[in-house]
Amino acid sequence: MTGVQTCALPICQVILKFAGVGSISEAEQLVGDDVMIPSAERQQLPGGMYYLGDLLGCRVINYEQEIGHVADWEDTGGGLLLHVEPIDKAAAGDEILIPFAEEICSKIDVAARVIEVRLPEGLLGLNAKEPPARRSRERNPGSGKK
Repeated sequence: MTGVQTCALPICQVILKFAGVGSISEAEQLVGDDVMIPSAERQQLPGGMYYLGDLLGCRVINYEQEIGHVADWEDTGGGLLLHVEPIDKAAAGDEILIPFAEEICSKIDVAARVIEVRLPEGLLGLNAKEPPARRSRERNPGSGKK
């Protein structure tokens, strides 16, 4: 393991100088490796900002009902999506994709491992195995065509 000796942040890139790495050929051997920082040594973020790894495993609550937990996240280029593993896969499908936006993620408490959301109507069942209309007709056989 090698410690970071210096760090420069020119536009759109990060340049690190590692202790004990004295040449370009030595540095090239590190290409593709991960740079990890112990949690205790991370920079404190301002309010409203979060380390993405801290969101993993958080319970997701929609209007006071727990719907699942954050299993992954994806940067789509147009915004971040949370991949939520639902509790009720029959109603929500194998995963729920939730835009990580203030309008939807209304309260985030990383210490309590909870994200409160206000999902737009229809988003919860978007990936359901059966369309909601079909499920409701099967539960209420008299509500179909005459």
